Amino acid sequence: MDLKKNIGGSHKNLDVLREMSSAVAEAKMFHLNEAVDQNTKRLCALQSNNEKAAGSLSVLQAIFAATLAFDILDRITGPNWTTTTSTWFGGFYDSFIAGTPLFWFGMNILMGLFVYGIVYYISSSQEYTNEGLTTIRLQINKSIFIDRVQEFLRSKVHSYEERNYGSSNDIVKITYTDKVKADWGGAKPTITLEYDERNQFMLFVTIIYNRRKAKKALVFTAQDLRQKIMDDLNAMDVWDEKREDKSHEDLASDKRAAIQALLDEEEDDDEEEEAGIK
Repeated sequence: MDLKKNIGGSHKNLDVLREMSSAVAEAKMFHLNEAVDQNTKRLCALQSNNEKAAGSLSVLQAIFAATLAFDILDRITGPNWTTTTSTWFGGFYDSFIAGTPLFWFGMNILMGLFVYGIVYYISSSQEYTNEGLTTIRLQINKSIFIDRVQEFLRSKVHSYEERNYGSSNDIVKITYTDKVKADWGGAKPTITLEYDERNQFMLFVTIIYNRRKAKKALVFTAQDLRQKIMDDLNAMDVWDEKREDKSHEDLASDKRAAIQALLDEEEDDDEEEEAGIK
C-alpha cells in the first residue's frame, strides 16, 4: 500500500512538472513572438529610412550633375563667364552688392532658402508618391496551358525570375512591369506570376500598384486590378478547363446524389406548374 501511494504521488508530481514545463514553453514562445514582432517593426522602419535615403540621393545626384555642368562651362569660358564684368550689371553691382552692407549676404540666405524649399518639395513629393502602394495577392489554383502562359510572358520584360526545382514540381516566379500604363489608369503595375511549370498549374498572382502615380479620374481599385489581370489571362485563354472537370472521378454515391438532386428539381418544377394551372 505504501508503494502504491508513493507511485501515485510520483505520478501527480510528474503531471505537475509536465504542466509547469508546458507553461514555461508557452512563456518562451510568447517572448520569442514578441521579439520577432519587434525585429520585424525595426526592419520595416529601416526599410522606410532606406527608401527616404534613396530618394535624397537621387535629388543630390541631380544637384551634383547641374553643379558639374556649370563648373565645366566655367572652366571652358574662363573668368568672363560671369555677369560682374557686363556693362548692364556693373551699376547694380556697385550700388547694391558692393555699396550696401550685408545686402549680398541676405540675398544668399534667401536664395539658399528658395533652393532648399524646391529640394524639400521634390523629396517630399517623391516620398508621398512612393508610399501610395496597393498590393493584392490572388490564389488561383487552376490548371493552365503552360505554352500559352509562356507566350504571354515572352511579351513582357522580366525584372525578376526565380525557379525552384523539386522532386514532384517546378515552381516558377516571374516578375514584370507592364509598360502600357494607359491600360492601368496611368500607372505601371509590377506583376508576379507563380506557377508550377511541370504540372501546368497556376498558383498565385501578385500585383503591386502605385495608385498615386495614376490619374485621379482613372485610378484602379483592388477589385479593378483583380478584374484587369484576370481579363488579360482570359484573353490569352490560358485556363485548361478540361483538366478542371473532375466529374468522371466522382464516387458512385456522389453520382447518385447528383441524379437525385436533378430529379428533385424536376419534381418541384412539375408541382409548381400544376399549382399554376389550378
